[in-house]
Amino acid sequence: MAKWSPIHLSATLIENDDALQLNLLVAFAFSLKHILNVNISNIPSTVTKEFLYTLSRRHTNQETLGLAYDMIEFAVNKI
Repeated sequence: MAKWSPIHLSATLIENDDALQLNLLVAFAFSLKHILNVNISNIPSTVTKEFLYTLSRRHTNQETLGLAYDMIEFAVNKI
């Protein structure tokens, strides 16, 4: 979902780094809410930033993302 940009950006925003991060954040928040039933506001911002960095800058596969989501779910349920 993050790779296909769920939010269409206008031509004036296509070069804006904050606007580009918005698509990743929306995909992350949506998947947390609808797959794990976790509200993104319950996750520390350091975890969110690290996850978004990994998603946008590193090569990730389904197994890596699955482990990350499992760890997030575990951490949120332990809080």
